[in-house]
Amino acid sequence: IDGVTVTSEFDGLALFEGLAVGDHDYTASKAGFVTQNGTISIVDQNVQEFVIMVPAPTTYDAFFWCSEQGSPMGSSGIDITIDGVTVTSEFDGLALFEGLAVGDHDYTASKAGFVTQNGTISIVDQNVQEFVIMVPAVYDAFFWCSEQGSPMGMSGVDITIDGVTVTSEFDGLALFEGLAVGDHDYTASKA
Repeated sequence: IDGVTVTSEFDGLALFEGLAVGDHDYTASKAGFVTQNGTISIVDQNVQEFVIMVPAPTTYDAFFWCSEQGSPMGSSGIDITIDGVTVTSEFDGLALFEGLAVGDHDYTASKAGFVTQNGTISIVDQNVQEFVIMVPAVYDAFFWCSEQGSPMGMSGVDITIDGVTVTSEFDGLALFEGLAVGDHDYTASKA
């Protein structure tokens, strides 16, 4: 009360002496129990307040909100795995784990075409929420171009993928960067 802490004795009593007339907010806390808050009003006599401590839940829930990089909307189809249990995000991007024990829990977030995300949530004394942003998995494609029967690279070969053309350099190499996971048709041509 008012920044002063008194610990209850073996009989459950805690005494605050010399409180002024008026309202006083209090907090009662103990490890393993839900913190209790209240207000006592002192008018013209001593006051008694009964506080019943409620055991804290031994498990809590974890809410994951999943989205894809560059999108402000939630994303469905993202698999979140904790302790061998997988929950898939719904249309709104939410995935709910219920009944997780107090402590640290490692998680993995995965979706085809995206880089797998790993993290840890810490559950202490309340439900937790975690935000997961999936990053598209992109890779590079290297083309080495040569002329039939020649061991040397060939410059000037036009390689086209998804409407983008890259021309091979003097060493015969043509590089496409940032291609998404999946199949990509290409054409290679030279006069």
